[in-house]
Amino acid sequence: MKATSLDSRERLDGWGNPFSDDMRIEERWHRLDRDNLELTVKFDDPKTYTKPWVSDKKMFRLQPKGTPKGELPEIIFAPMDEN
Repeated sequence: MKATSLDSRERLDGWGNPFSDDMRIEERWHRLDRDNLELTVKFDDPKTYTKPWVSDKKMFRLQPKGTPKGELPEIIFAPMDEN
């Protein structure tokens, strides 16, 4: 699926790597077991990079019942909108 609605003022990551309108982002979710998920993300932008690259694996664990939930933090995904 081609990424849509990406803000052209944004950068691909915290290091300022750019991307073009041809960027394709593929998320792969894998359930390891009942409580654990694994995510890898593939970035493919032939206009900007010579080959696709894949993120490090990110792990997510289901919180057990009875765990204090607390408040979810607000996360700002577009640093230029942070101010």
